[in-house]
Amino acid sequence: LTNQTAKQQKQLYQVLDTISNRSIISGHLDKLYSMQDFYGALPWFEGGKSNIWISNYVLRGFGKPNQQGWQSNDYQRHSNFIKRLIAYTDSLFGTNGTDGNLFGAYSRSFWKKEYPLNPGVIKKITTTLELAEKDINNRRLYDQALWIIVSLKYASPDNQIYKKALAQLNNIQQRAINDERNGMRWKEISDGDDLSHSKEETIAMLYEAFTQAGENTKIADGLSKWMLSAKQDHSWRTTTGTAAAMDILK
Repeated sequence: LTNQTAKQQKQLYQVLDTISNRSIISGHLDKLYSMQDFYGALPWFEGGKSNIWISNYVLRGFGKPNQQGWQSNDYQRHSNFIKRLIAYTDSLFGTNGTDGNLFGAYSRSFWKKEYPLNPGVIKKITTTLELAEKDINNRRLYDQALWIIVSLKYASPDNQIYKKALAQLNNIQQRAINDERNGMRWKEISDGDDLSHSKEETIAMLYEAFTQAGENTKIADGLSKWMLSAKQDHSWRTTTGTAAAMDILK
């Protein structure tokens, strides 16, 4: 066996070794819990300043597996961590800008059944959706998809925002380039230079928008193909991009 093959087999064994894997996950969780500050926020790295974006990113990251039934071995500690993270997110809806509130509402949406939002926060989210809709066609594709997801999660089907979100999603679909080999893609992503979000993150956000709207599996398959074609050599370009890719392809 070559060194690369041996290394891959060793990595596979470690993934399949449940006891070892749980121990590693537990260690990472302990480190993450210890990084939470007095206000419930998280920094980008140990010892750094608290950051709203990474705090919401982690909240969203735990939200998806939570909806699928995942539980931490230390349930009490994890629950307290999530509650404090949610309290921090909710406290900032009054001071965040439109973009910050959109991502905050998105991250918060995975927990709104277990931890209902108060009327003041809901009002702020509604206002944010209305403000973002005014210039939605001038926003990046990532932001358009994010706005659509949040609109469909918070507005009722008879609400104008909900209807406009579906119309915007249809507009995005009409602009897509369909390729049997490379899947469904958009010229503005292929040609664009977005320093805030990777191509993979945008694909994943579009995938979620179409899924949230109940679109057919053909679109999902097309986006999955494009996600695979976006991989450079044997990996994606960023850690957040890799996480987004795994979220689609799992």
